Amino acid sequence: MLTATTFTYDGVYSGQYGMIIAEINTENIQETTPFAPVIRTTKTPKAKRFSFAGIEYEEMPRFQISFMCEEPIPDLIRREILTWLVARNGFKKLQIHQPEYDDYLYNCIFEETRIIFISGACHGFILTATFDSPYCYGRPRKKIIKSDGTEEVEVILINESDMPDEYVYPFVKFKANGFIDGKSISIVNSSDIADPHRAFEFTDDITPELEEIEVDNELKIITSNIPGDHLGKFNKNWLRLIRGPNKLKIRIDGECTVECPQYVKIGF
Repeated sequence: MLTATTFTYDGVYSGQYGMIIAEINTENIQETTPFAPVIRTTKTPKAKRFSFAGIEYEEMPRFQISFMCEEPIPDLIRREILTWLVARNGFKKLQIHQPEYDDYLYNCIFEETRIIFISGACHGFILTATFDSPYCYGRPRKKIIKSDGTEEVEVILINESDMPDEYVYPFVKFKANGFIDGKSISIVNSSDIADPHRAFEFTDDITPELEEIEVDNELKIITSNIPGDHLGKFNKNWLRLIRGPNKLKIRIDGECTVECPQYVKIGF
């Protein structure tokens, strides 16, 4: 239960408005439903048992949150707050400043606004928050590698996400100075028992020393400072991490950053 606590949204601290997360009518017990997975199964017509086919989250979590100020909120400040919070262009980071939540971030968009009036004066808002994931985000683990490419570099990247049965897909950012065996970068996760030789690779079609490429392996998005067909330069083996330590074997003449998000199942 989050009450009487400040927050930061999109880098703006609520305390500058005297605003806190609070409920008008608080109770000792409150319930939320952050996790509502759908279990997929299959069964042949004459079989007596179902077989497990996976778990999916079909809907984004949504919660109502009350934001309150002790003093009345003037019209100009009300406009400023609503412009800051409501219907922004994309998910923005939300941090709750309460001891058990302070190390975690959420990504959400606020919508469905209601204004709270007390004795005719505006004292706050009730907003519906839509989150991009049932998980929140802990501090990511990151490895930065600089190499001349003469030798393969081994690093250990630890994935502590609360997902014991699934892969976590990291972010990769790199800038190559040249090519090694026709590749600008090669990363192999030898800890991936299912395929310990699976290589994340880009070919030598990129522009060395000029092009910086970022890969979101989960959303399968490749961006670069130079326009072009970046997917065609990639072997489409999206880098994936198991839970726990991952031994990555990296070959690059240049610089590479691998960042593992930490998905935390704590709810809201």
